[in-house]
Amino acid sequence: MKLIVPDRNELFGMLALAPPLIVRLYEEGTEAAVQRLLLFVLAIGIAYIWAILFALRTERPPAPGLLVFAAAFVLLLPGPVPWGSAVLALSFGAVFGR
Repeated sequence: MKLIVPDRNELFGMLALAPPLIVRLYEEGTEAAVQRLLLFVLAIGIAYIWAILFALRTERPPAPGLLVFAAAFVLLLPGPVPWGSAVLALSFGAVFGR
């Protein structure tokens, strides 16, 4: 299995999502910002797990766009969200959206 490396389009997508994400983190305060950053790390992990599972199942390389998918998910979430709900929503989006 190949290592999943972000391509150029994914890096541009992250660059485009960085300003709204920074503003969102700044406006929410420190406690909510830390929770959102931890949720971003969790979202990246779950997106990569689903991408690896699909890549193993279909014997094709993983689809690009995982970082942008995780950043957009975290950016569009409303205020404080329970971790279980976020994991379920992200898994649903990763399975049925791809």
